[in-house]
Amino acid sequence: MKPYRAHLLATLVVALAAATGIAASLFNFAADWRFSMTSRAPTGNIALIAIDPHSIEAMGAWPWSRSIHADLIRKLDAIGVSDIVFDVDFSSPSTPTADDDLAQAIKQSSSSVVLPAFQQSKRSSSPSVHDNLPIPLLAADAWIASASVKVGKDGRARKYDYSDRIGTNLIPSIATAMSGSGTISKPAFYIDHGIRFREIPMFSYSDVLDENSVSRLSLRGKKVLIGGTAIELGDRFSVPNASVLPGPLLQILAAESITQNRALSATSWVVSLAGVILSIIAMMYVWPRTSAMRRLILIAFVSVAVEVIALCIQNYIPVIADTSLLQITFAAYLLAIALQEIDVRGLMTRVAERRFRRIAMSMGDALICMDANLRITIWNPAAESIFGYLSVEMIGRSFSELMSESGDSNAISHVTADLVGGNNRRLVEFHGVRKDGQKFDAEACFSSWEDTDGLSYGVSLRDVSIRKREAEKIKYLADFDSFTGLPNRHQIERRVTELLAKKRQLCLFVVRVNRVSDTSVIFGPSFSGELIKAVGSSLRHQFHEDRYFLGRIGDEMFALLASDCSSEAAPNVAARVMALFNTPLQVGGRLHQAHVRIGAADLPEHGASTEVAFANAYIALDKDKADGAANFYEARDRALVEKRLATEADLVRALQNDEFELFYQPQVCLDSKRIIGAEALIRWRHPVRGLVPPIDFIPIANATAVSVGMSRWVVETAWRQASRWAAAGHEIRMGINLSPCQFSDGSLSVQVEALLHAAPIRPDLIEFEVTEDILLDDEVQAKKAIERLKRSGVRLVFDDFGTGFGSLSYLKSFPLHGLKIDRSFVKDALSCESDRTIVRSVISLAEGLDLSVIAEGIEDAATADLLLAMGCREGQGYFFGKPCPADEFERLLMTAAGSIAA
Repeated sequence: MKPYRAHLLATLVVALAAATGIAASLFNFAADWRFSMTSRAPTGNIALIAIDPHSIEAMGAWPWSRSIHADLIRKLDAIGVSDIVFDVDFSSPSTPTADDDLAQAIKQSSSSVVLPAFQQSKRSSSPSVHDNLPIPLLAADAWIASASVKVGKDGRARKYDYSDRIGTNLIPSIATAMSGSGTISKPAFYIDHGIRFREIPMFSYSDVLDENSVSRLSLRGKKVLIGGTAIELGDRFSVPNASVLPGPLLQILAAESITQNRALSATSWVVSLAGVILSIIAMMYVWPRTSAMRRLILIAFVSVAVEVIALCIQNYIPVIADTSLLQITFAAYLLAIALQEIDVRGLMTRVAERRFRRIAMSMGDALICMDANLRITIWNPAAESIFGYLSVEMIGRSFSELMSESGDSNAISHVTADLVGGNNRRLVEFHGVRKDGQKFDAEACFSSWEDTDGLSYGVSLRDVSIRKREAEKIKYLADFDSFTGLPNRHQIERRVTELLAKKRQLCLFVVRVNRVSDTSVIFGPSFSGELIKAVGSSLRHQFHEDRYFLGRIGDEMFALLASDCSSEAAPNVAARVMALFNTPLQVGGRLHQAHVRIGAADLPEHGASTEVAFANAYIALDKDKADGAANFYEARDRALVEKRLATEADLVRALQNDEFELFYQPQVCLDSKRIIGAEALIRWRHPVRGLVPPIDFIPIANATAVSVGMSRWVVETAWRQASRWAAAGHEIRMGINLSPCQFSDGSLSVQVEALLHAAPIRPDLIEFEVTEDILLDDEVQAKKAIERLKRSGVRLVFDDFGTGFGSLSYLKSFPLHGLKIDRSFVKDALSCESDRTIVRSVISLAEGLDLSVIAEGIEDAATADLLLAMGCREGQGYFFGKPCPADEFERLLMTAAGSIAA
């Protein structure tokens, strides 16, 4: 058997390489190397018109209109190209005009026009494919060729098909069509990746369309392929020698391979197997007759000669010689020679010894070896570090001297007895003692073995004191808040679950400490921490009875669980909590008034599980935003929250589905009754609920991120409507209500500048209406935004004037153009003297500040006459017209040239 060992090894290695795919990888590697050694130039007869970044930048984002492709065909015809091939997807219709334009260009072209077909997976998880063909209108006068490229198991495109089956038809590939080959039934071939793709003529799509480009004239007489090379178009393939090529460039390489008779095929596996068998037979003859060195030289020479011959074959004949199994056979014989010449067993023994010493001396754990009497024989550096003894101090001493208690010595004796009995590994913990007398927790793993001197023991030991302390700390942190020492949320939830399982009547109080961030800004973060501690301490001293369970569940949140607490008794508990904070707390070195809010839920009535109980308590917590409030959960509270959340989701969908529309309410001159303006008011036409009143969705929208998109939509829609009316001869003022979000991000002025160019109109016909809540949110930011808007020429008016607290100061601080008297003062002006006085004062104030004034909420002629007599010249209200869609408002404008009869 021994004389044939090398040949059996070679046979086994070859079989494993073929079965595992190593041979296929070696075949690809060898072919790629030969391509890199035998590069050749392209014919230059096939050019690429690239849809590249330059063209996309010049002609706009992809996809382009098919009229552009039609224009390209006509220009290529004028140049005199031979064939026109598209690697562009035409399987879906575009606009009828563009499709018809491209179809006419194809029909009238003097060149052959080829359009692509390809196969596409229907779903990523399904093997079925969908055939994508050009639309019939375009395919009627064009040739069809397959654009599909198949990628190998290694992720690289190496082989290419002469044809592809699309549906029931066998059609040529793009490369076959471009090369003019009539062969479509041959099997797939290997592309010659030695052809230098960088030398393929390439022209930018936009340059070919440019009449002034001289370089495009060099396309005359050539075949052209039109396809995308820009990275964002995604049609890219990995090819041999670590290159990544756009799909159209790979198609041209395949066409060049056919044209230059470089469509390569690989030798059969039968040839490879025959070479392996012959090599093994030859080695069986040579092996016993030559020395190891001569065998080595012979194998190396033959291996190099085989590759040189394969390189020549691949260079001059379109054939790739598969030498992978043969080279693996040679490598196996080289391995056999090496193993035969090396003392493997002795080498492995020496390596193992050196490795043991290196590992033992570098271990982080103490490694201690002992003889049969537990006398120490080996003491590594880690043992020195843990115990404090040097190796020379411990060699020969008893292991029992390292243990602090006699009970530990007895335990070690039992362990060693077990080891002798056959249990070869034992883990034990004991109390160790260092050289300075300090005790520590030790964990040791004992083992035993027989050597030349008899039975020996080994101990791998580590100091676990820190680990035990950390474990105790982790256990504490799992159940307690490290800052206040109170139970944490986990413990609270566990207690709720336990008591609910016992059918106990509970009440869960969630206490939030308000204005903590304010105190952090004013007094510093350490004071805020002391405030939380003081609140927790007060609650703990007040509710120390067994029936109460207090914990901290968040940065500013506490939870108080009262067991055996009925719904009638719960308000008394809440009152006790609130009473704690009626007087200031001692926080650090100062007295501080804490502000808290409470949300409570009765269990199990308002929560049969821990999650639901906390959720309902949170809902109650947020019912009243005022400090000092104690709110109890009610069944209708969840319905209100769910309704609000559903409305928020519907608003996002409504903005995406274009469900919003603007109504316009006329603003008139009170003297002539002519329409001088319109206020744009948003409406929501819900697909199920119909027209939703603004009061049902505006407050919710303003509290969510959807208000940003809605507000931008309102400004743009109203602006464009005003521009259309102005272009039609109706130059009326357009009032647009602004929301707080438009002042927070600073984008409003940018939008206004864009609309001034996109929808031209006199800027003073746009009137933005601001309310006090906008100005209160961030007065500095609002002032900057208003000044930018005023520079653009638009008007700014103060809406709902007189209803806030700071209105007069805002008139002084902000550059406004007018005021709107709130309807709450206008509707009762006839019957209420105080309302008339307020209205008269506002009108007088506006005149003194040179501001325009318009009254809202006019519902009858008498009110309109009264306002006119007071000096108010403009008004709006149901008396003049309700808000209506744009088309109805246009008819109103056309009635008596915009005059409204009183």
